[in-house]
Amino acid sequence: MQQLMENWRHFLNEEEAPGGYDAEFIAFLYSDFVNDIMNERHLNEAESLEMKAKRLGKKYGIPIALALSLLSGSTAHTLGSAYLDHINPPEQAQQMEVPRASRADLPPGYSDLSNADAMEKAWQGMEKRFAESGDTAPVEGGYPTKDGMKAFVYIPADGIDGSDVLPMSLMSADEYRAFIADLLAEGSPSDVERLQKMVYGTTGKWLSGTGDKAFRVTNTGYPILPPEWSIAHDVLATDMQNRIANVMDFVEDQPEMAQAVAEKMGLQSADQIPDHLQGKWRKYSR
Repeated sequence: MQQLMENWRHFLNEEEAPGGYDAEFIAFLYSDFVNDIMNERHLNEAESLEMKAKRLGKKYGIPIALALSLLSGSTAHTLGSAYLDHINPPEQAQQMEVPRASRADLPPGYSDLSNADAMEKAWQGMEKRFAESGDTAPVEGGYPTKDGMKAFVYIPADGIDGSDVLPMSLMSADEYRAFIADLLAEGSPSDVERLQKMVYGTTGKWLSGTGDKAFRVTNTGYPILPPEWSIAHDVLATDMQNRIANVMDFVEDQPEMAQAVAEKMGLQSADQIPDHLQGKWRKYSR
């Protein structure tokens, strides 16, 4: 993991301040103030879930732990089958198998290739994905070419299969998604800030080319952001939308705190909050 982090830092070479990076708002969104809002709301939801589980357990005569798992969606049982399993336990419970690819080994079909050939093979798969769902990337700016400035294009995250091998990291999409999610949850503040800047800032630094080429380009000359950007954007945008939604709900539930929230965001009045947050929601949507 440490080597992966070092490679990631090297890959995302941040030297200049990205123009599209909304530093003030993102600093607010990941501040202790918003973290406390989210933690408090999570505790309230957990408490509410436990009360529901107690009522469900009492009604159907099932353990509270089972009722909790049903309510939280952590089991695939229906209420009826859960009840029947409780009064007539199955002889042997079957455990779900979760396949996990090792980061130490390249995927099948790649281990005997050089890095350049492995990247090229992965890109060939991604070009098929781009033909199916490629679109203009939701980012600012573009890349200068001999034909003028060209907008970035990308493969939306929902057009990438979890088992697809990503060309720049040679990890599966699922592995890379887990890595970015872990980084966002457990990384140092500087790592999180770096991720935010690279996703919403100077995307030109997500180089996708091989050899002496800075970018992979379409047959019409448009630079393609690597699918790693698509995954990172999806993970970060989802997290940011969740945080924005929590702030919106907090202000609605506790209007007496609205002015304090407005000031935290650098606004003059609580009346500005709805339009401000809705604008940010649109900006950072997937």
